[in-house]
Amino acid sequence: MIIFPEGTRSLPGQPYRFQRGAAAIALQANAVVTPVTLTCYPSTLTKVERWYQIPERRFHLTMHVGDDIALDEFAAISPKSIGVRRFTRYLQDYFTQQRELYKHDGK
Repeated sequence: MIIFPEGTRSLPGQPYRFQRGAAAIALQANAVVTPVTLTCYPSTLTKVERWYQIPERRFHLTMHVGDDIALDEFAAISPKSIGVRRFTRYLQDYFTQQRELYKHDGK
């Protein structure tokens, strides 16, 4: 299953604001989470661009697959709502770091 924790498309250059649904589903399923970072250059199909705005050149999409995330630490937190919040924060911090790491992909 693929879940985008920001809920919908991100705003370029803006901090992430993840929803808790992805973390809640992962913890409820007791699943292993494999984080995948997608980068796209030039930017296209974001919230600030119309679907019909075509980039000057073909866009280049890159996928970076991270190490699996074990959920034991977050699943052990009680109440579950706090574990969900902490895992959401973990994901938000992780993907913020990934965005910084790969911000020049394709350029």
